[in-house]
Amino acid sequence: MLRATKRLAHIEWARSWWPESALTGIPRLSIDLLNAEAARHVSAAEHLLDDEDAVQRTLSTVNFERLVELSTHARYTEQIVELIDQLDELAEDYGVEPVRISTALGPDDVALAAGHQRQATTTAADGEAVIDWNLIPAGMVDAAATAHWELTRHQGVLTVSVSVPMAGSPADVPLVARLGETEVELERSPDLPLFFGQTTVATTFLLTPTDRRQPIVYSPVMGEPNGPAADLADRHEDILAHARHRLAASDGLLAERIAGAER
Repeated sequence: MLRATKRLAHIEWARSWWPESALTGIPRLSIDLLNAEAARHVSAAEHLLDDEDAVQRTLSTVNFERLVELSTHARYTEQIVELIDQLDELAEDYGVEPVRISTALGPDDVALAAGHQRQATTTAADGEAVIDWNLIPAGMVDAAATAHWELTRHQGVLTVSVSVPMAGSPADVPLVARLGETEVELERSPDLPLFFGQTTVATTFLLTPTDRRQPIVYSPVMGEPNGPAADLADRHEDILAHARHRLAASDGLLAERIAGAER
């Protein structure tokens, strides 16, 4: 029972905050496996939960057809088949019609490009800033990446541009970079795996203190940023180290072990 509740807590963290990063070799976890493992553990801890329909509701998120596709994995076939059998029994016991929708495999993580092609202009200032994961949905940007910004001058016009390496399958939500009072809307690059945006600024932008020029990347769906957070780099490295450990842990979630084996 204790193991089930601990597993559930870890699955919820992984579904919301897993730090996918092509830069550090931390792959995406299979949401289908996470949902399946959650259903198994919810059933074991059902009597501890306030939601009397928790098992049925969790089972309804499981895509059995996708699990069958994943069961061809060279190393973990036995474990996935066992998981499918357990969930089939649960679905029958709780009167849940299994979801059997075939989905395409997710795209492979792409190699991160070093930068975004820009016109030959005079660079007035540039820099990088750590991205606060709390301000964007999980899986939007590469967890180990920074936001690169550049202020350029071309024919007397100042332009500030921001680029952010994206993760393998980012959500379709707006992304914005705030530099002082200036906001830059970021969109997917048609050629490279990154978000990119630019806007012209007045010459008064040059008077913006250096610390306030650092872009704060956020998604409006997550709320408004209050300002730069402290010690982000150290906190992120601790979480990335934890994720790397989980990929090789013998007691890791099935989703973690499979992702680790495919690195």
